[in-house]
Amino acid sequence: MDDDVAKKVEEEHKKEENFKVNLSTGWKIAIVVGVILFSWLIIAIIQRPIGITDIILKDGMNLSELDCVNFPGNYFFYSPSCTHCDSAMKTINESEDYYNTTYYIRYLNVNDKDTLNLMNEYHVIVSQIPTLIANCKVYVGEKRIDEYYSILSD
Repeated sequence: MDDDVAKKVEEEHKKEENFKVNLSTGWKIAIVVGVILFSWLIIAIIQRPIGITDIILKDGMNLSELDCVNFPGNYFFYSPSCTHCDSAMKTINESEDYYNTTYYIRYLNVNDKDTLNLMNEYHVIVSQIPTLIANCKVYVGEKRIDEYYSILSD
């Protein structure tokens, strides 16, 4: 009987040791995964070119000559779910009709992958929509028909 008890105690002791080994292995794996994730974060930060800062587009802002090279012409940033954007686009069309002219505008949906890639490439942050870049100047919000004409006919 003592042998049976001794065997059971020994089996329980082995189970405890196996649990401790498995627990310490789990912690080791968690630490390795944490180090890998932290390394990816550091690499992502390091890969960003030194001296490059994001440009947060604000109403009335003039782009620098260097930034203006990246945005020749007219760019209109919008979202399909934005009612102000929809209204602004209609007003732009009305302005074209009223003044019998055509504005050359590149419409960029801020939810579109290609637009996001463009914004990341040139380090541009569109914080409000609608946003229009015309002749290297930033215009945020809806404008009147005559305002769009004076902005876009230059």
